[in-house]
Amino acid sequence: MRTVLAIARHAIAGAVRSRVVATLIGLLLVTMVSLPLMLKSDGTLTGHVRIVLGYTLGLASFLLALATLWAGSAALSVEIQDKQAHLLLTKPVRKVQIWLGKWFGLLALNAVLLTFCGLVLCGMLWWTIRPDTLSEEDRHRLHGEVLAALTTHGPALQGLDEAVDQRVQALLASGEVDPHISETAIRKKVHAAMLRSRYLVPEGEERTWLFDLPRPLDGDRDVLVSYRFDPSRPAGLEITGQWRVKPVGPVEPYRVQSRLSTGKRTAVRVPANVVAGASQVEVTYVNEPGDESGAALFDPRDGLVLRTYEGGFVGNLFRALLIVYARLALLAALGLTAGFMLSTPVALFTSLVVAILLQCPGYVESVASGAFMFEGHSHGDHVHEGAGLWDLFVQGLFHAFNVILKPLQDPHVLGLLGDAERIPWLAAGRALLVKMVVYSGLLAVLGVRILNRREIGLPS
Repeated sequence: MRTVLAIARHAIAGAVRSRVVATLIGLLLVTMVSLPLMLKSDGTLTGHVRIVLGYTLGLASFLLALATLWAGSAALSVEIQDKQAHLLLTKPVRKVQIWLGKWFGLLALNAVLLTFCGLVLCGMLWWTIRPDTLSEEDRHRLHGEVLAALTTHGPALQGLDEAVDQRVQALLASGEVDPHISETAIRKKVHAAMLRSRYLVPEGEERTWLFDLPRPLDGDRDVLVSYRFDPSRPAGLEITGQWRVKPVGPVEPYRVQSRLSTGKRTAVRVPANVVAGASQVEVTYVNEPGDESGAALFDPRDGLVLRTYEGGFVGNLFRALLIVYARLALLAALGLTAGFMLSTPVALFTSLVVAILLQCPGYVESVASGAFMFEGHSHGDHVHEGAGLWDLFVQGLFHAFNVILKPLQDPHVLGLLGDAERIPWLAAGRALLVKMVVYSGLLAVLGVRILNRREIGLPS
């Protein structure tokens, strides 16, 4: 272990002497401070804070990822090219110690730089919401809606699956559907239609949703009813209505008058004392008759949710940074292993391709499932039905990629952080285990085996 730490210290000292660390710190500071000044928000304070959270930390993560790939790819390949590695490789040092030492060095540098980014972000947020610029009410609203860790609860759609089953069986028995359409496709369409109807409130009517919570609500934190229109509704449409929120039982509801506007998500704040101690909450929307309007249709995916307070912002930010750190550790391992077997430019290019595939799991899964396969192709007068050999080869290759990359998928933490969605400790722990231990360990084994077989001291 002493040898590994010595190699790590040497790698860190080399990065500091070459001013890579100082350059990165300066670049991160300039981009994180200047980016919010160049981007326009929606004009609200919460929108500006979300820009500070999402874009600044996102750009910082992107810059650190590029720097990590470059540093990992060049860690040994440049030393081999300049024949500086010959001295190290001729000493009684195992190859795995070399790999681990350089990886630990990159981990230490990333830890420092990521901590710096987190401190800069907290400083920017403190400056944005400092007491002399915001009222106590605005600060309280920000800490309850944006700078917090909230858990989102969807309504309990009781009896939906049973209703879908009955409708599908009735359609199949009646013979009204095309016999060539599979039962799965019919069920999917019926389910979408019935789910949509559960979120539809015709003009002059009302609808109630029941929210089952995992535990009774505390009495010291407000609850948010967050809603959004279905995107198919005309933009700019406004509907006048009233929200009623109460615990299950014979209790007078909390009432809020509102004008629903399409195209944006809105939240109704419910005082903590209204639902204190409740494990089931009823939310009712009354669509009042108006001049302009019609039915209120909420987005069935996430158009109506109940959000409860689960923790503070700092803890959520720490968990997000842990997931980002695990990703950087994997990129460092990827760059190191590529640099152990390839020259620096080729290793960097290979690492970038794999890193891009890591960021596009949906595309990889679609190709692996055959979504982009050609139904037929022609050569002159001859038409060949079905997929060709090249299509099958590409599909098989992407299927292998999908199997390898599937465990590496993690939630979009920067989006969750900007939406004040709580990032579970389980997600952070899983990212550290899978990316830093399992996959980085496999890359270490691969890199060491390649270096053991590589001829280093041959004359050029």
